[in-house]
Amino acid sequence: MSASYSCCGEWLPFIMPICMVLMVVVISSCFLGRGRCMPWWRDHASAGGSETAVDIVKKRYAKGEITKDEFDRMINDLK
Repeated sequence: MSASYSCCGEWLPFIMPICMVLMVVVISSCFLGRGRCMPWWRDHASAGGSETAVDIVKKRYAKGEITKDEFDRMINDLK
């Protein structure tokens, strides 16, 4: 029994595995090399990593989100 392929003839069984391998390579390189494929992901990940808890408390105090007493308590807790 022979298989019949409508668009690619007998080449389809050989083309499909090659396309699947290429697709896996491209998708994995995007996730492993995030900086090249998705620069917004790299920027987002690196921006949050450099800010310490003390910096966050200072910013919240500067914005008026917390009172002086809360600020002092949080800073003492973090030290």
